[in-house]
Amino acid sequence: ARVTVAVALAYLLVAWLNLTFSYWATMATVMVMQPLAEATWPRSLERILGSVGGGMLAALLLAASPAKPVLLLIIFPLAALTIAFKSVNYTVFVLFLTSLFVLVIEMVQPGSGVPVARAVNNIIGALVGVAGVLVLWPERRPGGVAALLAAA
Repeated sequence: ARVTVAVALAYLLVAWLNLTFSYWATMATVMVMQPLAEATWPRSLERILGSVGGGMLAALLLAASPAKPVLLLIIFPLAALTIAFKSVNYTVFVLFLTSLFVLVIEMVQPGSGVPVARAVNNIIGALVGVAGVLVLWPERRPGGVAALLAAA
């Protein structure tokens, strides 16, 4: 139930802000929300860092104004790296995924402001996800980190 409420809040917020590609915010909300608050914080930071870093990487690549064939040559290795890092490192996975999305969209819709839109929507979605876990029926492990360290 809290994921539904958080996604609805993310949707309402980005609709109110009239952001492009706003569905990325709702996706980020879903992707960062974990059963426990302690797990949501790191996932949110990973999502934000990966999205901002990926947007910056794509913006740097696009600043060189490569032709479409060159973009295609960049996109294929990015797709391979995205797949390779999916189960290895979430931050790096999101970085390559964001770069991939941005470059593909820029090929179809040049100058659409995708790098900034991707970063802003993911930051909003991640923060709404954190707020949702902390405020809406929060679940925490008894004893928190101290109990985990004692049990280790």
